[in-house]
Amino acid sequence: MESTILVVDDERGVADAAATILKQEGYCALALYNAADAIAMLSKVDVALVLSDVNMPEIDGVDLAMEAQRLCPKTRVLLMSGYETPETIGQRKGCAGCPFQIMAKPFRMHQLLEKIRAMIEGGDGCLADCACLD
Repeated sequence: MESTILVVDDERGVADAAATILKQEGYCALALYNAADAIAMLSKVDVALVLSDVNMPEIDGVDLAMEAQRLCPKTRVLLMSGYETPETIGQRKGCAGCPFQIMAKPFRMHQLLEKIRAMIEGGDGCLADCACLD
């Protein structure tokens, strides 16, 4: 199951914990603490999925998602937010029809793992608490 996942969150503890759990599940997971580092990593590593918080300083998760899709159209993006909804994200300029998804926080780790598996293994896999933005 050697799929690389970038876990991006400005809260180091959150990024590190999620990356550790994903590694235990057999994924190659890299914890990054800002979107700029994630964008740089996209040109160095074959990334199956970007898992990112939405609310981050400087470059937020939505801008990261749009840049990831521009640089690597086959890379899937899953955003996490306790504040934003698919509707508010979809209203952003240039974001309509973007092929990334969002999960509302809080969620249980098994829900996140199910979603990641579904996204990486080819299915769309939307859960009831997740919305597709396309």
